[in-house]
Amino acid sequence: MVRRLVKLLLKTVSARGWIIAWVFWVIVLCVLSSLPQNKVHLPAFPNSDKVAHFLYFAAGGGLFAAFLRGLGSPVWQTFLLALLAMAIVGAADEWHQIYTPGRSGADIGDWTADVSGAFLGILLTLFIFRNSGKPKIEN
Repeated sequence: MVRRLVKLLLKTVSARGWIIAWVFWVIVLCVLSSLPQNKVHLPAFPNSDKVAHFLYFAAGGGLFAAFLRGLGSPVWQTFLLALLAMAIVGAADEWHQIYTPGRSGADIGDWTADVSGAFLGILLTLFIFRNSGKPKIEN
């Protein structure tokens, strides 16, 4: 069931669709990063913010990798460009939080969680594309 759903998604979503989804992801990131700390409600367990960063950036990394594969980028290029892009977005997010009331920003732990999550999201996306029988998405 899941495999069929993934194949259908890969066949119907164009590179344009993936980049639109990624831009939406970036906009949501900006909104979330602009919230003061007292407005952010995370589960009450240690390092829950790092888990949130990891998971959110896994999704963003996957979307950006899907976009690049949709353009026909080779796997190695997709991996490197997506990881670099997500590392830059993560650094920009931390820089932005320096100027957000109630946020510390410039947290190397958050950035590490961002890049680690993106790494996993990119790898999972490349694995899914590889196993879908479709090396790239048609435009």
